[in-house]
Amino acid sequence: RASVVLVQADAVTLRRFEIRGAGTSYPRDHAAIKVEEHEGCVIEGNRLEDNFFGIYLARSGGCVVRGNRIRSNALREADSGNGIHLWDVERVQVTGNRISGHRDGIYLEFARGVILRENVSEENLRYGLHFMFSDDSFYQDNTFRRNGAGVAVMYSKNVIMTGNRFQENWGPAVYGLLLKDVQDSLVEGNLFRENSVALFVEGTDRVTFRMNQVERNGWAVRILGSAQDNHFTANNFIENTFDVTTNARRSENTFEGNYWSAYRGY
Repeated sequence: RASVVLVQADAVTLRRFEIRGAGTSYPRDHAAIKVEEHEGCVIEGNRLEDNFFGIYLARSGGCVVRGNRIRSNALREADSGNGIHLWDVERVQVTGNRISGHRDGIYLEFARGVILRENVSEENLRYGLHFMFSDDSFYQDNTFRRNGAGVAVMYSKNVIMTGNRFQENWGPAVYGLLLKDVQDSLVEGNLFRENSVALFVEGTDRVTFRMNQVERNGWAVRILGSAQDNHFTANNFIENTFDVTTNARRSENTFEGNYWSAYRGY
């Protein structure tokens, strides 16, 4: 079984299809809908069930992926693909999709100027969102719930993350949001609730964490000594088992003007 729909022209709209059964293939990455080297495509309102990859965009730009329902029943990471997979793309909008049961719900690599908004990515084997080498991107008002390891943003700069919900990502070495080697970015107005670790920060510089609600997690923040010049302000830390930990003897980061429910001073 191969990919089901191959888009081979610019400005194609694919709307309200039900697509099943794109087969497993490691060399070819079979998908329910696959777009390679085309511009301006719209993939909207489709229902994709039990496919290796759901929607796969490569070396494409100006596309819209909107309002799709993407579900699989993957049992092992090695035998599963991603719900929405973006590789070497630019100016892609991913909005209002619901993804579950894949390896990663949404995967970006070498993407530029991508907007992710109002998606729900839950109960995927690995990450709700996996984001690498993808600069100048924006994600807002998404929900990442009960995924294998939450959300990972790595090797990127100028990323804006606002109004998202990171919830119920539990387990050994599991976090709501991992930032690894991220620079000059903003994490603002997000909800981190009931994760093993709400925020894991490594090798990350000049990121502002502002006005986030961090409540009922195991660890609220684990920030390693390799992270420097990050600024935590106006966040609420509520009923976490532990608030902040680091492996460094001296912190090069700033915490000011936050609320700590565990604080017992004046």
